[in-house]
Amino acid sequence: MRMTISNQFWGIENGKKKMHWRSWEWLTTPKALGSMGFRDMELFNQAMLGKQCWRLLTVPHSLCARVLKGRYFLHCDFWFAPQPRSSSFIWRSLMHGKKLLEKGIVWRVGDGRRIQLTRDRWIENSFLLKPIVPLPDDLTVHFLIDEESGDWNEGLIRTCFTEGDADKILQIPLSKTTCEDFPAWPHSKTGIYTVKTAYSFMRIESFHRFMSANGRGENSDQKETSKMWKRLWSIKAPPKMKVMLWRMAKDCLPTGSQLKLRNLHSSDMCCYCGREETVQHAILTCQYAYEVWREIKRCFGIKCKIQYLPSIKQWLFDFLDGATDEDATVFTITAWHIWEARNAVHNGENLTHPNRVAEKVKTYVQMALMHLFKSPTSHRCESEYSVPKWIPPPDGWLMINVDAATFKNPPRMGVGLVVRDHRGDFIAVCCQLIQRFDDPELAEAIAIRRAVSFSSEYNLQQVVVASDCLGVIKKIKSKVYDRSNVGVIVQDVKNLICENPSVTLTYVSRRCNKAAHVLAKQADVFKDVVWFNESPEIIRNIICNERLI
Repeated sequence: MRMTISNQFWGIENGKKKMHWRSWEWLTTPKALGSMGFRDMELFNQAMLGKQCWRLLTVPHSLCARVLKGRYFLHCDFWFAPQPRSSSFIWRSLMHGKKLLEKGIVWRVGDGRRIQLTRDRWIENSFLLKPIVPLPDDLTVHFLIDEESGDWNEGLIRTCFTEGDADKILQIPLSKTTCEDFPAWPHSKTGIYTVKTAYSFMRIESFHRFMSANGRGENSDQKETSKMWKRLWSIKAPPKMKVMLWRMAKDCLPTGSQLKLRNLHSSDMCCYCGREETVQHAILTCQYAYEVWREIKRCFGIKCKIQYLPSIKQWLFDFLDGATDEDATVFTITAWHIWEARNAVHNGENLTHPNRVAEKVKTYVQMALMHLFKSPTSHRCESEYSVPKWIPPPDGWLMINVDAATFKNPPRMGVGLVVRDHRGDFIAVCCQLIQRFDDPELAEAIAIRRAVSFSSEYNLQQVVVASDCLGVIKKIKSKVYDRSNVGVIVQDVKNLICENPSVTLTYVSRRCNKAAHVLAKQADVFKDVVWFNESPEIIRNIICNERLI
């Protein structure tokens, strides 16, 4: 399979395979790390096996899971399932997939009773915890939770762990209702295992292992480099042209200097001017290429400064970083046509005048710009009546507008709740400051949970909770078990709504949520307070104006 894919990519001519300019390890490296992103079939197979293990773990009552449990792990959990010598090929394959899960899974803390304190990974982006004091191996995370308050026992945590680990633990949100611990796949947004994310996780790990084995560590500017590779592959141009651009950046085009380096060509001279043919010379600095670029610059206004080029990859990245999408497309098409014209001469065809090449480029670019770039549509000014405004709930219902705000140094969040009736009259306001959380989505989920619990605390019936965070609203309304970093909070909200079915959730735009937003921003001032008789002055005008609309 590897040989077939490699030969297909690099090409076969007259029954003979062409030069393979990069190894299979490089070809299967993800595009964001500077390669082609071909599938490594062995890792892909392990990722698919991991999917079956995930189903055994998350759907333990399925027929397949029950049969395998009865045969292989009747008296223990799937994680501790053995691999006896008499096990079937299917079970041995599943054990291979389980190794992937063990590397990538993280546990979300509900009540902490299922998670082994030092044996399971339950903190994202971290290895297994190592306490600074002796602790029994069979302790669970529940040991660190104060049963009376339902919060973390901060004193105990800071006694048992280093300051860094203690801060990470205290930043994990805890359930306020009955919620069990559950496994999650942190490499996907939903927390649910997918073959795509599992393969990407394993391939990146394999790449770093390969680089370390060859004495090359990760670059200090890896994130910036990945961003530029993504920029290259996102250019709006035919794939064959982007592949040529990738080969240009990697300096693996069959130029004279590269062929001579591999003892495959007697001369490394340019077919146009007789100078040494490097990739920079063939596409950018040769007089023939220069004439083409001059005409393209005149026609399309592309800003491409061709000067001393110590590194073709860095020059290309610098150009793409400052270029518009249209300029990047023009550059890619022009470079490809210059290279094709050069190949035609090497293959014995007559030399084409640079102006003819430029005319072909112009025609191709105009067609590309017409089909790949949509013309900007005119936007009408919104009239007074089209601007979203606060909409009251149905007669007899209450609306709780809720919003969250996050703050840095130290990390904390504010919650703002505004309760009004169907006439827009003020009922209550709540403002709360919560320490240690500064993730926006998590803050919005905690704010919604506070709104739902507020309605239960004060026995409010027929309540509409309105939030401007559509993502969290969808997760709460979804029937799928949410396993993301807000999954515990989402499950809390679902449990609270089951206890008080008269509470419903709805999405509103930010413009319809002004009062709650302003209140959440002032949590640093108000700390934790509830108003019933009169609204605070800071939002009084907003409530009055929305009531009069």
